[in-house]
Amino acid sequence: MAQPPQGLFSYPGIRDFDSVTYTLNHGINPGRFIVKTLPGSASPVVKGVAQMSYGGSNISMPDCRLDKVGFERTAGGELVAVYEILDKRWKWANGHISGVYNRRHGADDEFLERKTEKTPRELAKLCLEAMGEKGNVTRMPNDSRPFVEWSVDNPAEALNSLCDAVGARLVLRTGGKVTIEPQGKGANLPNPSEAISGSASIDPPEPPEA
Repeated sequence: MAQPPQGLFSYPGIRDFDSVTYTLNHGINPGRFIVKTLPGSASPVVKGVAQMSYGGSNISMPDCRLDKVGFERTAGGELVAVYEILDKRWKWANGHISGVYNRRHGADDEFLERKTEKTPRELAKLCLEAMGEKGNVTRMPNDSRPFVEWSVDNPAEALNSLCDAVGARLVLRTGGKVTIEPQGKGANLPNPSEAISGSASIDPPEPPEA
C-alpha cells in the first residue's frame, strides 16, 4: 500500500514541526499559520517567508510575521509549543489616506462634480499605493461612482469598504499578489475526493453563498 505524501513546511527558525494549518480568506484580516512543535525545537524569526507543500501543491507567502508564542498540552499529556504567524496583511494595519471623491450636488445629489470624479479602479489604486501594494484591479467593477470621504483613514479599511460598495472582493493570492475580483465569480470548487489533508493542511477560502 502506497504511503501518503509527506506534508512539508518551512519558516526561518523552524526546523521541524508536529502540525501546521493555514487559513487563507478574502479581505483585509491576516491569515494565520498555526505551527505546533516540541518545546525548544524552534526559534522562529520575527519576519520571513512561510512555505507549505503537499501532494504537488505548493504555497509560498512572503512578508509573514511572528505574532504569538504559546504552549498547550495534548490529550496524552505532551507539552507542545504553538507559534502563530500572520501573512503579509499584518502590514495593512499601517498607513493612512485622505481625499474626497465623486462629490455630488443638486436637490437630490443628481449632479456629479467632475473635478472630483474617480472610477472605482482609480480609487482602489490610491488605496493600494497607500498600503504599499501593487495589486491588479482590472477585474474590479468600474461603472459606478461611489462617493468617498477619507480623512486620515486606514487605506486597507477604505479599500475594503470600496469593494463592498461596488460588489467586489479583496483577495490575497498564494505568492503574495493582491487582486480585486467581482463577487460571485471564480473557479469551481475541487472534487471532495481530491481535498488536501495530512500533517500539513490547507484551508481554502469559503465560497460565496450567492
